[in-house]
Amino acid sequence: MSFTLGTPEYNREAIFKALLTSQLEGIDKFSELSTRLKQDIRFRYCCDFGISGQTKKHPKSKQSSTNSNWHAKLDSFKNKITWFGYKLNLAVDAKSELPRF
Repeated sequence: MSFTLGTPEYNREAIFKALLTSQLEGIDKFSELSTRLKQDIRFRYCCDFGISGQTKKHPKSKQSSTNSNWHAKLDSFKNKITWFGYKLNLAVDAKSELPRF
């Protein structure tokens, strides 16, 4: 018997598309966005959530590189977020939002 812990993994690209589209559609609240995604099949499909409401899952890559690695952090709701790639720490000017050298 196997158990999976935590909430199911969602497609981050679909969530990002939904957030961008919500700005274009004038949706100001997350509750309104959630309702729209549940009720509007075309809106859900355009954001890559699929017709059933499930996101299209992208398989995690097992590739390894000398500079890239698996990374993880906790978001503000204590959910673990993992990604494969490069980590960059960058100093940014608060006013202009440009990188500082």
